[in-house]
Amino acid sequence: MNKITREHYPVEKLPEELQKEFAGFETVTLMGDREAGHASEEKPYHDYDEMMAGIKPMTWAELYADMRSNPAKYDRGVTPEEAVARIRELRDEWDHR
Repeated sequence: MNKITREHYPVEKLPEELQKEFAGFETVTLMGDREAGHASEEKPYHDYDEMMAGIKPMTWAELYADMRSNPAKYDRGVTPEEAVARIRELRDEWDHR
């Protein structure tokens, strides 16, 4: 059996009949059960193999070429010097504890 729970579901999104039942509530928790193998059962949205089926991984050469042609895509906004300074600051903080 599959169980689905939705917490903090807005009452205004419920059907009118249920909105009347929950007058005065802002949100509700919805729980539903469905038998395994039910005809309307959908595949889980997190099916990784299916999601990745049409995606071909980049080779190192393709990655480097993409980094050269799209540098802004890979810019993290921190220079190597800033990163080293931050790491040293954190290391020094832990050394003094």
